[in-house]
Amino acid sequence: MRWTLVIILAFIILLAGYTVWPFYSLYRIASAVETRNSAALQELIDFPSLRVSMSQQIANAHLKLTSRRKQAKAPEVLNRGSGPWSLMRCWPK
Repeated sequence: MRWTLVIILAFIILLAGYTVWPFYSLYRIASAVETRNSAALQELIDFPSLRVSMSQQIANAHLKLTSRRKQAKAPEVLNRGSGPWSLMRCWPK
């Protein structure tokens, strides 16, 4: 009976830590922004990977929106991969 209570209590503590951790990180980021502490902000946020992720998301959203408006798929150059041979395949014959 005691081991069951210990295991349940440990599980509850771990679950509480798992749910509180993102809010604590957000609090640290907000306090670094409020105090204008750029060193702490750079320590908390990985800006190069954030930049890559955001650019991919923006490019995908743009392709999705423009293909919806034109009612066509993305250009063949984007679908065939990269390299000089991919450009040669989509040239008109």
